[in-house]
Amino acid sequence: MFVFRMHIGNTYEIFGVTYAAAMIQVWAISIIGLLHFLRPNKVTQPLLVLLPISAVGYFLYFSILKNMQLTFELVKSYALIESGEISSTTFQQMLEGVPDYYLSSMISGLYGFLLVFVYYAANWPKYLPKLK
Repeated sequence: MFVFRMHIGNTYEIFGVTYAAAMIQVWAISIIGLLHFLRPNKVTQPLLVLLPISAVGYFLYFSILKNMQLTFELVKSYALIESGEISSTTFQQMLEGVPDYYLSSMISGLYGFLLVFVYYAANWPKYLPKLK
């Protein structure tokens, strides 16, 4: 989770298309699993442990931490209503978008668990029943 947090907000341009740093990290880790799936070898085997670890970090950041940050900001904004710095209609408009934000961040976090699928796909011979 620390690696995702460290690069949040960074974007990189590749062939004229802008990508978020966290997405590039997920792609890189997925490619390791894909390479191991296509041709298992001793080099990629130890790196496969990064897939479930990254999946949990991605889920925790996008599904839990971002929602907690938004909730904290809403509580701070409510204090601004009492001091008169923002109007109650502005606060109401912010609250109307919260359920959609929570849902989209939960879905974004669940995309991280696609890495777990890649992990099991890369290790598929381990999970087949042994034939005698």
